[in-house]
Amino acid sequence: MTSQLISHQTTHDFEEIVDGDLRHECAIFLAYRRPNAVEQDASVLPFVLNGLKIQSNRGQEGFGLACHGNSAKDEFRILRSDRSVSDLDKLSDEHKSSMFEAFEQNPIIGHNRYATHGPPDALNSQPMQNDHAGAADPALHKVIAFNGHIANADELRAEIESAGYYVRGSTDTEVLLQLITKINCETIVAGEATNYGAIFSKVDAALDGACSMVLLDGSGDAVLYRHRNGIRPLELFESDDGIILAASETEAFSGLTGQHRTINPGEIFHYHKSSDSWSISRVGKIKTRYCIMELLYFGRANSHYKGVSHYRIRRDIGGLMAENIRERFDGISSYERSRIRIIPVPNTAIPFALGIANALDLPYEMGIERRENIRAFINASQDRRLEILQRKFAILTEAVAGKIVVIVDDTLIRRDTSITITRMLREAGAERVDWLICAPPFKGTCYYGIAVPSVDELAYWSAAKRLPQEIRDRALTGEHVAEIEAEIARDIGMDSLSFLPYEMLLKALPGDGKQYCQGCFLGLYPTPKGTEKFTRSRDRFLGLPSKSAERAASRTIADGI
Repeated sequence: MTSQLISHQTTHDFEEIVDGDLRHECAIFLAYRRPNAVEQDASVLPFVLNGLKIQSNRGQEGFGLACHGNSAKDEFRILRSDRSVSDLDKLSDEHKSSMFEAFEQNPIIGHNRYATHGPPDALNSQPMQNDHAGAADPALHKVIAFNGHIANADELRAEIESAGYYVRGSTDTEVLLQLITKINCETIVAGEATNYGAIFSKVDAALDGACSMVLLDGSGDAVLYRHRNGIRPLELFESDDGIILAASETEAFSGLTGQHRTINPGEIFHYHKSSDSWSISRVGKIKTRYCIMELLYFGRANSHYKGVSHYRIRRDIGGLMAENIRERFDGISSYERSRIRIIPVPNTAIPFALGIANALDLPYEMGIERRENIRAFINASQDRRLEILQRKFAILTEAVAGKIVVIVDDTLIRRDTSITITRMLREAGAERVDWLICAPPFKGTCYYGIAVPSVDELAYWSAAKRLPQEIRDRALTGEHVAEIEAEIARDIGMDSLSFLPYEMLLKALPGDGKQYCQGCFLGLYPTPKGTEKFTRSRDRFLGLPSKSAERAASRTIADGI
């Protein structure tokens, strides 16, 4: 048995971080040195560890690696740690050498994890392999690293288990792995060779959700696959010295020279070790619905989408927010302007705030300090969460005392962080506290790989529930409802609150606005299962008849979402 579990977990009583920050599911990485590469004997491990460190923003519950054993009959060597990959810098060289001594093989896949399906234990961790080591066809033995979330995992699990494939854990990753294995076995029984284009076309048709993944098989081949809706990213890079790299973000390739290509929705890239060549397949029907939160929040500022950096997109969104509120500042005196301070919630809101301050020619300050080592958790009481958050942030009194403070943030999900910051600003002497949220209100939870709070915890629906039925009905249509904004502001203790309308947000995003997922901001989902789950959850919270779920699902499908 060559699987290996390296455990560094610190026991605590909390299950999920909810300090106001969203948590993304995963990052994936592949490094494969081609036969013509420079320095054939050099390890690809440094590329993998560096790529995972750069993408540590995408998964904080642990990391893992997988590579081949000494022969095709061996299981893959797998290391899983429940430390963040960033914590490796705290270990001694001797410790790291011992930890990675079995991972000098080529190729290697890696994974950063934040669990949105199944608990973060060894059984559910990635990379994950099937139990077909030593199969007559080495390609049947596989290990995968996966980013996304399978919304219909329960249904697929039942189907797979009825066909005789046992799913031991509770994660959708194992369901995906066994689905791939099942389809591959069926092709072999039919007398056909392993064909990843055909296999993943069937996988793609079966999945409801989001999926980007890397795969290694026992023959030494590698596969990159991105689901047809393209919700989660997948990037490919080949360095000038012959190393194939794949990652969730372009920033993972920083400092390297070579050729970059985005794996488009519905594409299957199969690298054949025997011929040192690629074959590229595509599924039949593409429905690109890229996740807007990749651009607003999750992706590193220097990563790119359609050739545009996330930093530029965020500054442009700030400029649009400035246009949206410009009339508030027209005609005010120079003295009043001098008392205004545009202040971001660190760290992701900084580009948005710079865009606003520059467009309105208003003073910009870093008036809030973030203490990175303070975290709040989901099963703490609200009072306890607020107490922890107050330790997480520090207000720079000199920047805010006696000032009109305009706080800028990328999103407003729950209310805890904004309540805490607003209270602390008033205690520090701010004369007025206004908030600008550079996105629409969060109306939907996520079924595609982001740990978004449930509907009853979202500030938008909590406020809407207390308002008259006529206002709730307008909210259900997706209309921008100013009364709900005002109710949220009263809840939090803000002097005012402004969200960026969805139509304005789209103006700053690259490409066609119809190619983005609308679940978070409009409650319109790109898959039937997402629509069903959200509508049932929302209607239960608001006390609406269950038939509205059926109407919403039919509308979503009819609209081609």
